[in-house]
Amino acid sequence: MRKILIFIVISISCLMVSSVFAQETITITTYYPAPFGIYRQLVTTTLGVGDNNGDGAINGADAPNPGTNPGDVWIAGRTGIGTTDPQARLVVVGENNSNAEPMQIIGGSPNGPAGVGLHSNDYLANHPNSTYSGYLGLANNNGQWSNDSKAGDLVIGQTAKTPPGGNTRFVSDDGNGLNTKVFIKNNGDVGIGEDNPQGRLDINALRDDNTYGGLVPPRVPSTGVAWYPNPPPKGMIVFDTTKQELMVYTNTGWKSVGGGSFGGCYSSYLGWGWWPVNNPFTGHLSCPAGYHGQQILAYPMGYVDPTVCCYK
Repeated sequence: MRKILIFIVISISCLMVSSVFAQETITITTYYPAPFGIYRQLVTTTLGVGDNNGDGAINGADAPNPGTNPGDVWIAGRTGIGTTDPQARLVVVGENNSNAEPMQIIGGSPNGPAGVGLHSNDYLANHPNSTYSGYLGLANNNGQWSNDSKAGDLVIGQTAKTPPGGNTRFVSDDGNGLNTKVFIKNNGDVGIGEDNPQGRLDINALRDDNTYGGLVPPRVPSTGVAWYPNPPPKGMIVFDTTKQELMVYTNTGWKSVGGGSFGGCYSSYLGWGWWPVNNPFTGHLSCPAGYHGQQILAYPMGYVDPTVCCYK
């Protein structure tokens, strides 16, 4: 009898020790809802959190059907990743002391687009259509996010079935609240500081701080105009820093907006083919009749090269 008691005590002690060090595995099949607890690992086919259908009760209708929607998760409340106090439907806080993006959106294989769609509140009822839709996406193939996009393009877009919507605004707060700084109309007209552009580009010179700003054209020296590698498109406008005049390219070459004509810049070293125009004059560093010249120094090929630019 004494041996039996000793055996029972040893067996109970072994069971108690094993319960402390052994990992417990529980399969819940009938108990609903699941009891409170902390699990080392939890695997489920679908998951529903909260009253997703809004009927005031929490039951099986608030979770995806595991037969038709395996892997789906429905969450009725706020979700925080890296935070215990989410103030919106989804709040993602980046890792401490890390340069990694807090969130990554990666296109599906092999060439699925990566992006975010923004839709008006009738989208769920009218899916896949909605009155207004916007998107920010990266095209991984031609024609994604827009008919004319190319692979690698970052696309920002807006559509609307009810005009005059479908416009795009870039806004910022300069101390006077959020105001439109750049406006792109649905027909392609662009406004800077203007949300009703009257042409392809409409600039409001008055800033929000009641100061004025103007349009600054590209600034190039006269030799830069002459060096242009190919004939510029007609209508190109630049500011000639040598002549200190605004120049426009026409079918007869560069013209001063004030009515003058730019005769070109010529080098005394014509054999190098450095300049895009040949010097038509007998003497070097000279201009045709009716033109006046301004001598400058250029530095092609690392050598000092006297140059004259001719104007009318």
